[in-house]
Amino acid sequence: AMFEQAGREWNVDWRLLAAIGYQESHWRSQAVSPTGVRGIMMLTEATADYLDIDDRIDPRNSIFGGAQYFVRQTERVADERLGPRPVERQESQGA
Repeated sequence: AMFEQAGREWNVDWRLLAAIGYQESHWRSQAVSPTGVRGIMMLTEATADYLDIDDRIDPRNSIFGGAQYFVRQTERVADERLGPRPVERQESQGA
């Protein structure tokens, strides 16, 4: 249910979020890696600070934070790939 809620809030297919959670931690909320990432979505301390998350182990914080981070990173990459957008020019057709 939390993946579905986060998906609705961040406009991401909940199945993608669930797949990320499974890949990162096998959906274990208490997961901790040797590098210090934690929670279902394996957030770093720096990412949690950036997202204003206090408890990375909390399933809701981890899932909603992971969804938010995924969306922000996807948007950032899309912006970089698209580059500067040309300004549209209004041309008068004359009478």
